[in-house]
Formats: sequence, structure tokens, C-alpha cells
Amino acid sequence: MPPILAIVLAPLLGLAALEPPAEEAAMVEAVVLVNEGDFEAALLKLDEAVRRLQAAPPPQRGLPMAHVYLGICHLELERQAAAKQSFRTAQCLDPALRLDPRSFSPQVLREFAAARDPDCRQVAAAGKGGSGKPLLYVLGGGGAIAGVALAAGGGGGQAGPTAPPTTAPIAGGVTTTTSTTMGTAPSTSPPSTVAPPPSTTSPTPTTTLPRPTTTTVPPTTTTTLPPTTTTTLPPTTTTTLAACSYSLGPDRSFTLLGGSGNCNVTTRPDCTWTATKDVSWITFTGATSGSGSLGIPYQVSPGGGQSRTGHISVGGSSCTITQSLLGTGDPTATVSWTSELTVPGARGQVVVNGAQGAFHEQGAAAHSAPVQAGANRLEAQLVSAMGRPGTWRFEIAGAFEPGSLRVVAGDVLTITDRMVVFRLSGKPGERVVLVFQAP
Repeated sequence: MPPILAIVLAPLLGLAALEPPAEEAAMVEAVVLVNEGDFEAALLKLDEAVRRLQAAPPPQRGLPMAHVYLGICHLELERQAAAKQSFRTAQCLDPALRLDPRSFSPQVLREFAAARDPDCRQVAAAGKGGSGKPLLYVLGGGGAIAGVALAAGGGGGQAGPTAPPTTAPIAGGVTTTTSTTMGTAPSTSPPSTVAPPPSTTSPTPTTTLPRPTTTTVPPTTTTTLPPTTTTTLPPTTTTTLAACSYSLGPDRSFTLLGGSGNCNVTTRPDCTWTATKDVSWITFTGATSGSGSLGIPYQVSPGGGQSRTGHISVGGSSCTITQSLLGTGDPTATVSWTSELTVPGARGQVVVNGAQGAFHEQGAAAHSAPVQAGANRLEAQLVSAMGRPGTWRFEIAGAFEPGSLRVVAGDVLTITDRMVVFRLSGKPGERVVLVFQAP
């Protein structure tokens, strides 16, 4: 809270001497301490002044203002209850006491007004002031005088003309001004605050003592460092990938005419592999090594006079390939087809009668496979794709009866006697099926 404007008081007694009475001297010293911001020391001096004023014979004109300054000190020291009690005592001692807003801070004026209590029975009648002459309180220091007249007359009379103020120095560099009220006229108006009129007589010589120097020592700042925080990092976790495993398929059966197929490898993208075969009549027609899931294309040679079995292997898993001498219908009857796969990033597989077939990359390709008399089935399936739509076109020729081509599964875009175009969404596993009759 900033220091409150300090006001020096002097009774209007026409003082001519430099040494005031003891009770007034204590009061002046207390006000000087208030002006310097030493409120604790001012409280001690004000207590002394109050005791001396209460012991002095009536009228005890300075007693109400002593309690005002006690209230200011308590207010500065944030003792609200004590400040209110001091302001209340001052107003009970002198009901006509008013504070000039030009000389007291708005906070003091608020607290002083809030403390007013019409019931003053707790204040001893013997100590009540305000029956003497009005008091004049002026600012001290450097000879600068701001006249603040406080009406303190008992009975509510109006102050009459005043004699020119007399200015005299007081110890501590404080200037006091004394004024004398020249008579009183009865009035019913409330007490008012007036300023002393300018002097019309020869000015009295003024002696101004040097203003005391006040040195403010900044308070010591104590910096408290926050406690040291220890961060415990979680233990490092090492993730060891499981060993690579491989799944191969599908198993295939061929007639004595042989044919082409595809052995699909399924594994993690970081797993590498190399394919092997255990028979000579199976020939690789594409890459035999890679990483991740891929297909291994192969070709089965025509039969050598007996049934036989071979394997394509990767990492302990294999595709089983069998070739049988047994067949139905004309073993030389074949069907050929041209297909065009236009699904982005797609790879497909074509199977005829569940045994014969071919692996098909994106683009156009021509294949053939043996057929059996009667009903035959051509099934095509996407093995991989990028999820983007496209088409798959089939055109059939060879040993099949014209007009017998029918669609069993798939979204047909176009169909004729020999040609079908399927619409595909591009999802792996998507399947289309055709059936036809062989002679």
C-alpha cells in the first residue's frame, strides 16, 4: 500500500515560541514519522501523544487528530479493525471533525467515513474534544504550506473571520501555521472545511530548516529454487521379430498334357526366400527368389507314361504338383483364351476345372489348357491389387461349343458368344467365374 499523505497539525493558539508543549511535540514527531513512512515508530509516538493529551487539562484539541493518525498508521500496516476503531474514536471525540479531501488520500477518506458511528457511548465523555478553537493542519517540509482548515468547534457554529496565519518552524524541518478564529456566529448549517484567507498584513519572516533526507533501502529478495526433479526413463525395450515363416499354395493337378501354374508365397515383407523344386519335369518360368509375398510361375511338361508328383518349396512349406495319366474325353482337346487385366498393380490367377490354369500379370496374355467333354469351368481371381478399379477381359477359343459361355460369378460389363468383360473394384481376392461346354 503506498504511503498516505502525511499532514502536520498545530493548534491554533497563536504560537510564538519554537518549543511547543510536550503533548504537541510528541504529536508533531509522530506526524513527521508518518510522513517518512515509519508507521511502527509513529504508533509509539502517537500513543505517547494520546496519553499526554488525555492527561492535559481541557480543551484537549489535538486528541481527535491523534486518533486520526493512529487510524492512518493502522491502515498502512493493514490492521483494518484497529484503523476503524481509531477513526471512530476520533469522530466520537469531535463529531464536527471533517478531513479535507485535498490533504488525505481517497482510501483514508473512505475508511474514515465508513467508521462513523452515531452511538459513541463507549467513548468517555471526559475525553471528548472539539470544544476549543478550530485546528489548522498543513503539509510539512521545505516550507511548502497547503492550508487545510478542519472545523472542530462544538455546537456546530460557523467559523468567523480569522487572523492572518503565523508560520513558524518546528524541529525536523516541519513548518507549522497558526491561525486564530475571530469570534463565532450561530448557524444551523453543517460544519464545513475552509482554507485560511491570504494574509493582508506584512508577512512574518519564515525560517525553513532543511528537509530531512530519507533513504529507502530496497527489501532483500530471497529466491527459492525449485526442487531438483529426477526423471526416470523407462527401460529400453528391444523387440525381437519372430523368425520368418512361409505359406505356399495352391496345390495343383495336371493331365498328361501338362500345363502352367503359379505357386504363391505368403510371408512378411522383411522375409527373403529362394524357391527350390525336386523334379525335373517342373520348370520355373519366372523369378525363383524375392522378399515378401510373391508368386512363382512354373510349367509342367507333358506326361512321361506314368503318374508323378513334384514339389516347389520355400522355408519348409511347398506347393504339391501332381500329373495323372488318367483323363476324360479327348486328351488332345484344349481351350485357349486371351485375357487382358487392366487393374492397377494387379496380379491374377486363372484356373480351368480346378486343376489347370495360368498366372497372369497386369496387361494382356494368351494361355491354353486341356478340357474335358461336357461342362468346363474357368475361374479367375485377383491375387494382389492396389484397391483401384479396372476390368478383366476374356476371349475364349478352341474346344468349346459356341453359345454355351455363361457367367456364374462377377460383375459383367460386356458379354458375347466368345467374350466377357468383367468390372473389378481392385480388391485382392476378387473372383469371376465362367462355364462353357466342350464337345
